[in-house]
Amino acid sequence: GENQTGPGESFSKADVSLSNTHTQLFEAVYAQNKRIVTILFGGRPLAVPELAEKTAALIEAWLPGSCGCYALADILFGKVNPSGRLSMSMPYCVGQLPLSYSTFATGRPKPDMKGFCPFVSNYMDAPNLPLYPFGYGLSYSEVEYTPVSLDKNVLTKEKSLLASVVVENVMRIIEEDGLSPREATIKGMKQITGAIIATTLVTIAVYVPIAFYGGMVGVIYTQFSVTMCIALCISTFNALTLSPALCALILKPKGSKKNKLEDYIFAPFNWVMEKSKAIYLAGSGILVRNAWLTVLVLGGVLYANYLYYAGTPAWWNELWTDAPASANQAPGDK
Repeated sequence: GENQTGPGESFSKADVSLSNTHTQLFEAVYAQNKRIVTILFGGRPLAVPELAEKTAALIEAWLPGSCGCYALADILFGKVNPSGRLSMSMPYCVGQLPLSYSTFATGRPKPDMKGFCPFVSNYMDAPNLPLYPFGYGLSYSEVEYTPVSLDKNVLTKEKSLLASVVVENVMRIIEEDGLSPREATIKGMKQITGAIIATTLVTIAVYVPIAFYGGMVGVIYTQFSVTMCIALCISTFNALTLSPALCALILKPKGSKKNKLEDYIFAPFNWVMEKSKAIYLAGSGILVRNAWLTVLVLGGVLYANYLYYAGTPAWWNELWTDAPASANQAPGDK
């Protein structure tokens, strides 16, 4: 990689790949033993696709300082489980730069397919995606993150936004402690049960005062508060019971036989979800690229709503606004 004198202020480079000397050194070591771990030093993301393809593992050490050797030794010998994640994307090649983790600057995005596709934004000799994207990082165990859960949909200047992510690391407990999936799940849940309950109570404490608003608007706030509190309690129950049960069911030690229940239930369910997501993304892409079609679809939805409400009998609306004067009066009578 690079030493401490290479990167820094006013030390820009047009080529961020490995130097020829370091490439030759890697190839010489690789020719002797293909089971190698590579430690990459540097103060900037480097483009190392050939190295990443051949090495068994790649550790991005950046510029760790005088005591970095001790930290690297702990990682290499398994004393510490690596848990770092990339703060910057590592490019596949220089031609991809600049890279953005959240979007591609293009009006013709490439469809979800492999290989080169003409007349859309892609490269003939390189992928669109970086070699290692922002936030990427591996550990000695399997770590899964649940989708981010927000406590509100709209953020105002006076309020705060609470984002919750659950990290599941049951495989590490299975491998290190030699426990069964069920026992490892119970042990893992003991570590986060308190946090789940505390988060639920704090969030409910935010919504409960809203239920005591007065007036006509207060009725809406009360319904909203009760709905959110019930939803939070159901989510907490699911997180403390159903999720661990499912985790213990589908997790299994390496080398064990495949779960039949996973074959017949989870695999088809995941296939349907993936297909649904692909259809949704494809439809959204078509609407984004064709403004006239978006306007046409929106107009059709509005017109369908108009037809629906125009065809609704008047007595149905009155039934929900004004109660009949007597039990013998028909809903449509005045």
